[in-house]
Amino acid sequence: MEKAPRVAFFLKRGYWPEPCALHHCDNTLCVRDEHLFEGDQGDNARDRASKGRNGSVSRPDRVARGDRHSSRTHPERIARGERHSSRTHPESVPRGDAHYARRSPEKVTRGEAKGTAKLTTLAVLEIRRAVRAGEMAKDVAKRFGVSAATVSRIVKGTGWAHVANEESA
Repeated sequence: MEKAPRVAFFLKRGYWPEPCALHHCDNTLCVRDEHLFEGDQGDNARDRASKGRNGSVSRPDRVARGDRHSSRTHPERIARGERHSSRTHPESVPRGDAHYARRSPEKVTRGEAKGTAKLTTLAVLEIRRAVRAGEMAKDVAKRFGVSAATVSRIVKGTGWAHVANEESA
């Protein structure tokens, strides 16, 4: 596996650039032969500095660090601790019956509809059946590719709680 600029350099000139191919155009994705030259990291650093792209080393006025950073010059603008909006206006934080999950439970993505779900509704019912039949949670977990803690939550009803048990359905 080689980087595209190195391959382009090789195809045009017949030898590999040692140790790397650098760019006159400063576009690391460029493969135009007239934009490439052979060099090492030192050459790259000197080229970068000569073009004024050396960050805080060559242009210290462009990067605010230390005492010049905005968090130091304007500390009143940063919401911390007691000044955070959740503390200054606790009434605006939805809690309990005011929370969206309580007001509109049909809008909350659960189970298979969630993109990260590893299990299906049928798998959850099978997990519950297997553990009730006496199979060990760690063996069931291994079979379904989840953790034993997930199996435990499913059996207790705290995980996948929206899936009704077959005896209550």
